[in-house]
Amino acid sequence: MLTRLSVCGALIVLGLGYVPQDDASSLNPQWAVILPQDSASSLIKQCTREVPSHIEGAWQPTTAQVSAFEKALVPVLRRGLRRAIRPSARGLLVRDYYRQYGGLVVDRKQIIYVNAFHRDFLHYLEPDTAAWRRSAVNACDGGERLFGAEYDVFSGRVRNLHFNGHP
Repeated sequence: MLTRLSVCGALIVLGLGYVPQDDASSLNPQWAVILPQDSASSLIKQCTREVPSHIEGAWQPTTAQVSAFEKALVPVLRRGLRRAIRPSARGLLVRDYYRQYGGLVVDRKQIIYVNAFHRDFLHYLEPDTAAWRRSAVNACDGGERLFGAEYDVFSGRVRNLHFNGHP
């Protein structure tokens, strides 16, 4: 019986698309920033990722609203990484992303947009690796190492998770 369980466990771990488990508590709070209202629209200036359109304005989300977003984001991002078909996405963890948040008004609804990049991307920001705390990180390509998603504040749902184009 023990041998049978060990073999099954090994097959699961070796399976294609395996992503180790994360949970909301594994998101590093030091790797998140809420950008000021006047900077929120800069988060959607991406070249190889779908972003919200019909922006009608911006607003300043609270820490509590962003915390609710992060709690909802973890399982959505985990599923997105599991479904990724690029070998470079295997083994990426939810907890390894830096996150920038901004409040936007889209189709008369308040959303919070997250612009995120994997910790491996941080060296591209040198010599000022803290710049991501002040201004949006805009990058072309990068695959699953960069993504954006929307959070509908009213419904509490994450929608439109999109990874960047091919690395």
